Amino acid sequence: MKTQVLRKLFFTIITSFALLTVVGCDSSDDDPADVFVGNWAVTSITDGDGDQTAAFGAVANSLTVTFEEDGSFNLLLDYNDLANQAGQPDLPAAGTYTVTETNLSLAIPALGATLPFTYNVVSNNQIELTSQSDIVNAAFGTNYTGSVTLTVTRQ
Repeated sequence: MKTQVLRKLFFTIITSFALLTVVGCDSSDDDPADVFVGNWAVTSITDGDGDQTAAFGAVANSLTVTFEEDGSFNLLLDYNDLANQAGQPDLPAAGTYTVTETNLSLAIPALGATLPFTYNVVSNNQIELTSQSDIVNAAFGTNYTGSVTLTVTRQ
């Protein structure tokens, strides 16, 4: 009899602990924007034609963005010297961003645009942002095709 009571008590304690662990790990209260806060740089670009990272590197030194906790961001498309000499100035832009469970939107008043992206959090230090080429091309003067994926890495 004593053994059965101890088994039930042990089972109840283990079940309660497991339940508390699962409930305690529930991330539904987490703000999905939290993962974006910080400094990021584009480390690869792909589109409908494949990897475009080298082509991007031929005209630009970097594309960086800093997301602030208050929902603002600063972006800098730093073109290389050859592009600058050909008349392409660097492109700084500031604005606000919103994040849902699956989407990131960048509102950039200077460009008169809101850029919608879906995102995939690969890790706390890497995120994949995907949008359609017509949207990216209009904002940055590029010639991408199909879906464009920017892989950004925390700096």
